[in-house]
Amino acid sequence: MKGKSGITSPAYLAQTVGSERAPKAKGFSASLGVNDFGGAGVRKSALLASPFADSTARNMLHSYDWKGALESCRKVLEHDPDHLGALEVSAQALWFVGRYDEVVATTNRLLMLNPLEPGYRYTRGMALMSMGHLVRAADDFRQAITQSDDPRFILQVQNALTAIEEYQRGGLDRIMRMKAMRLARKSGDYTRLADDNVN
Repeated sequence: MKGKSGITSPAYLAQTVGSERAPKAKGFSASLGVNDFGGAGVRKSALLASPFADSTARNMLHSYDWKGALESCRKVLEHDPDHLGALEVSAQALWFVGRYDEVVATTNRLLMLNPLEPGYRYTRGMALMSMGHLVRAADDFRQAITQSDDPRFILQVQNALTAIEEYQRGGLDRIMRMKAMRLARKSGDYTRLADDNVN
């Protein structure tokens, strides 16, 4: 069964915060107050029905109060460490304050609770990419693409994957050029060195 994630990345959330036209999607962009996956690995929390998810931490997140959102989530997670809404908001707030290692840890927890949500893999991939772990990020992006059937989400994730692949290709090209330049210097073939500098 594929997840039905909408556009739920931290970057997209930043663009749509406060927008009336922001998509209503499952996963990161909406609290999972209803078991969206028919019991497939998703644990319902007693606190999901609490006003927490929509009124407190999410409002703080939408008001750019990252620390307040994190504190609100921490309080809920003390009582229920598997609260999906609190974990989701925590991951988003951690992203915005640049604590990428904690985003990875939080999305790991989310994926243990709900492995079918591609938005969690995408967010973890973005955090990994921000930390320079490109191979692991690309793996998460590929898996998120296979788990989703939302064309806008797939395009967004594909763009991130393409950026990594292009960067890696460019890095390989630079390494090969540098090796050729070193070889040209050693061999005294300065015409080849001049040609390499032109390109």
